[in-house]
Amino acid sequence: GNGCGTVTSDVANVVVLPDPIVSAQPLATQTLCQNETATNLSVTATGGTGTFNYQWYSSTTATTTGGNAVGTNSPIFTPPTTTVGTLYYYCVITQTGNGCAVTSNSAAVIVNTSPTIANQPISSTVCQNGTPTTLSYTYNNGVGTPTYQWYSNTTNSNTGGSLIPNETSSTFNPPSNTIGTFYYYGIITFPTLVGSCSSVTTDVAVVTINPQSTVDAQPLPPQ
Repeated sequence: GNGCGTVTSDVANVVVLPDPIVSAQPLATQTLCQNETATNLSVTATGGTGTFNYQWYSSTTATTTGGNAVGTNSPIFTPPTTTVGTLYYYCVITQTGNGCAVTSNSAAVIVNTSPTIANQPISSTVCQNGTPTTLSYTYNNGVGTPTYQWYSNTTNSNTGGSLIPNETSSTFNPPSNTIGTFYYYGIITFPTLVGSCSSVTTDVAVVTINPQSTVDAQPLPPQ
């Protein structure tokens, strides 16, 4: 219109910052037994602008999208180990600054069924130089090829015993040449597992060696 000049707005300052980055990723993978305490997953983010917020997700595949929200607003998350299987966890980190976000790598948590002793070694009582029951045991679950080791003890306990050299199978024939009461147990170890479930110990088998009976009074010779 006639005589209408121009008008200029104030300056609008638009600052574009780089997105934040994950400077410390969660532990890439860990293998545990059921109900064992997992190592915490943690992330550290730097850059961007504003306050960081954290949301952890779980997924059945090694992906960083489409997972189920777990945990609370924390850079640290302890994965559960109550269910056997493999789950993958990742963290989406957002900021109060508009559009500032970053996602961590995926972390695999592998939970195996804990090994257990299926059949325990059996105690026995024999006379000196007799034949005690062969000690043996079997196991359920476990991962990989196990190793076996038998131990002897001076007390009825399956800890603190002495390793029996060369007795590295699931069976053991205890000696009977010495009179007394002896305590034996076996430990099976799974090298591919870690933590408290990497080995499992049998109950104690008690082997009692009694002296041979003797004749205290001989019959009288014929008269």
